[in-house]
Amino acid sequence: MKKLYVLFSAAFLMLSFGNPSTAQVYNATTTGLWSQGSTWDINGVPSPTCTNCTITIKGNSVVTLDVAFSMAGNTQLLVGDGPTSTAKIIIPPSSNTQFAPHNTISFASSATGVTIKLNNANNAIDAQEVPYTAPDGQYDGIIIFSGFFGLKLVGEPSYPFGFPGPPALASYGPIITGASTINSIGVLPIFLKDFNAVLDGKQVDLTWTSSQEINSDHFGIEHSSDAVNWNTLGIVKAKGFSSIAVNYSFTDVAPFAGINYYRLQMVDKDGKYKYSDIKVVRTSLITGVNIFPNPASNFVNVTIGTDFTGDATIRVINLFGQLLQERKLTQARGTTIYIPVENYAQGNYILQIIGSNGVIKTGQILIKR
Repeated sequence: MKKLYVLFSAAFLMLSFGNPSTAQVYNATTTGLWSQGSTWDINGVPSPTCTNCTITIKGNSVVTLDVAFSMAGNTQLLVGDGPTSTAKIIIPPSSNTQFAPHNTISFASSATGVTIKLNNANNAIDAQEVPYTAPDGQYDGIIIFSGFFGLKLVGEPSYPFGFPGPPALASYGPIITGASTINSIGVLPIFLKDFNAVLDGKQVDLTWTSSQEINSDHFGIEHSSDAVNWNTLGIVKAKGFSSIAVNYSFTDVAPFAGINYYRLQMVDKDGKYKYSDIKVVRTSLITGVNIFPNPASNFVNVTIGTDFTGDATIRVINLFGQLLQERKLTQARGTTIYIPVENYAQGNYILQIIGSNGVIKTGQILIKR
C-alpha cells in the first residue's frame, strides 16, 4: 500500500507541475511583455537562463523584451512559425549605465548550438531607438560572449564589454529583419586578430590573421588619407571555412606622402560585412602640431604650428572611422584650443588638423583614466 501511495504521489506531481523533459518548450501566443505569463502558453515564461530550450514567437505576436535573458547549450529562439507570420521581438532601451540590469538576449559563453532564427521577411527583432541618445540602449540588444568579452550583435552602438574602447556598431545594426539566422559562433564571417600595417621602405606591408572563418568570402583592403573617404586598394580571397589560424598579406606599393589609414572590410558569402579597426602609417614626420597632455583624461590642448596659414579644422575620429567632434578655427596659426574628451571611453583616437592651405596633420590621442 505504501508503494502504491508513493507512485500515486509521483504521478500527481507530474500532472501538477509538468514533465521536466517537456518544460523546455516555450511558445509566445499573444502580444505582451516577455516577463508576463499571459504572453506565453501553459509552459509559462522561459527561464532567465535557458539551456537546450526551444522558444517560438508564434503567429502575429509582438513580444517586448523587458528582462535579461541568457541562451545556453542548444537553445533555439524562433521568431515566426509560418509563411504568413508577422511575429516580432521589440527590445526597448533600459537607460541603464551598467551591464545589468538590462533588456538583453545574450549567448552564454558555454553556448554550443544557440540559434536565433527569423522565419520570413515579415519577422523582425527591433532594438532601434529613434532618436538615439547615449547611454540609452547601449547595454540593450543581442550580445554574444567569448569568455569574458562580449560583442553587440543587434542593438544601438555601445562600448565593447569586458574592455575599454570606442563605441562599436552592432554587427547587424539596431534591427534585423527577414529570413535571417544568428548562431552561437557569431555573425561575423571572420574572427580577426593581429592586423598590422608597417612601413617597409617606400611601401606599406599589411598582414593579418583570422583565428576562425565561417562562410567567409574575401577581404577588401581599404585606404584613406583622412580616415573619412575610403578607396579599395585590392581584394584578397578568404579561406572560407577554417577552425585554425590563417595568415594573409597585402602590399601597398604607392602609399600617400604623409598619413595613410588602412582598414579591412571582411565580407561573407551572403554579402554581410564588418570593418576591422584602423591602422595608421606615417611616411614622413609630422611637425607643426603639439598635443598635450597626452595621454589625456578629460581634455587635450592642441597648439597649431607655423605650417598652417589661414583657417583650420580640427577633427577627433575614433578607430572605426567615425567623426566624433569637429572644431573650426579662423587664423589658426599659433592658436591653442581646448578639446574636451571626458565623454569618450579609454583608448586611442585620431586627431586631424586640416588647413585652408591644404596642409593636413594627424596625430593620436590616448585617453587613459
